[in-house]
Amino acid sequence: MEKVKGRAEQLQGKVEQALGKATGSEETQARGIVHEATGLAREKVADVRGKAKRLLGIDMKRLNPGSVLVSVVGAVIMVVILRILTPGRRQTT
Repeated sequence: MEKVKGRAEQLQGKVEQALGKATGSEETQARGIVHEATGLAREKVADVRGKAKRLLGIDMKRLNPGSVLVSVVGAVIMVVILRILTPGRRQTT
C-alpha cells in the first residue's frame, strides 16, 4: 500500500510541476518537486521493507516511513530553496 501511495504522490508532484511551469508559479513547481521526492522516498522505503521481509524473514513494520520521509523532504526542501535563490544555475532536462 505504501508503494501505491508513493507512486500517487510522485504523480501529484509531476502534475504540480507542470502546472507551475505553465502558470509561471515557482512556488507550485517547488511544491511539486517536494511531492515527487516524497513519493519516491515512500516507494523506496516500501521496497526496502519488502526486500528485508523476503530476504531476512523479518517484518519491517517498525521502520517508520515518516521519520525517513522527514529527512528526505528536508533535504529536498533545501535543494528547492537553493534552486530558487540561484536561478542562473538551474539545470535543464
